[in-house]
Amino acid sequence: MMSRFSRTGSEKPRFVTLSSCSKVAHVLPQMRTDSKDYSTTLRYYEVSISLMSIGLALLVSADPATIQQFSLALRELSISPDACQDAASAGLLLKRRKFNAVIVDFQLGEQSGHILDEARLSPSNRTAVTFGIGDNDAEVTSAFREKSQFVFERPLSAQLIHKTLKSAYGLILRERRRYFRYPVSIPVIIRSQSMQEVRCFSLNINISAGGMALSTQVPLLPGESVRIQFTLPDHTAPLLAESTICWSKTGHLGVRFVSISDEQNSVLRGWLSQKLEETLPEFVAGQFQKGRSLGTTRIGLSNAETDDVLRTHFIDPAFLLGRKRAWGTPHVAQSSTRLAWN
Repeated sequence: MMSRFSRTGSEKPRFVTLSSCSKVAHVLPQMRTDSKDYSTTLRYYEVSISLMSIGLALLVSADPATIQQFSLALRELSISPDACQDAASAGLLLKRRKFNAVIVDFQLGEQSGHILDEARLSPSNRTAVTFGIGDNDAEVTSAFREKSQFVFERPLSAQLIHKTLKSAYGLILRERRRYFRYPVSIPVIIRSQSMQEVRCFSLNINISAGGMALSTQVPLLPGESVRIQFTLPDHTAPLLAESTICWSKTGHLGVRFVSISDEQNSVLRGWLSQKLEETLPEFVAGQFQKGRSLGTTRIGLSNAETDDVLRTHFIDPAFLLGRKRAWGTPHVAQSSTRLAWN
């Protein structure tokens, strides 16, 4: 049994006791883990927790001090840690949750290799950014180094951890962007061959570039083809998507978009991009500074290449320039031609 730190919205920090790996989510006051609808509640809650940070990291180590060090460093970068102490617990978490990063302590020995292998084989986590925490035994570290993209070398320090995480920050943001979902309450029209057109207003919709989950009593089965029509908030033109029901539970449906026009897909992705940018912490923009001075440039990119990198990470360069006045400090210089880390 272990305790983990959790923060929910504007609430004060609280400690939550976890008696099993089935209770892996951060805890909300209204969340009941003994409820029959726990898995559905967890699905919707994960959307909420995702808006509080830029990513979620699985942290696996048997050393409490290491867990504490990395948890603090991750939170400083607005990444939520989900910690466990062994391969069995990590395996359960990898099956239940989507992680943007996986950090494994090589002091776990053979277990560390199994965890990294399982992450790579996981349908949800195979693209997660992987880190290893070096062992004092050079042979052990060398054996597992090839399984991870980044390695933290011991002895550990706050500065070293922060520096390594910072170098991987862009990759974590890109991974976050791939699975970004945003909760909305909008009318949705569902059409299928098995029933007449159904209009519903769902208070629990989360939408991504690839589909949506919504609350509805419409009886549809997984694999069934439907056409979904909806209008994004602050938009007037409806979006149409040929779709497939990918999961169905009492009162809830998961829909995967199969075909959507290029124009409407661009509108949807642009809207999601804006919503993601609004959720990013202020300091994220500061990670991407432009400057003409070659002496301060660490990544040599042209202006066009720089903007392309920002867009790849779902960050609109124009948006960052617009934030300059709101934040009071010039995070991005308009006359820039180079990208540099702080």
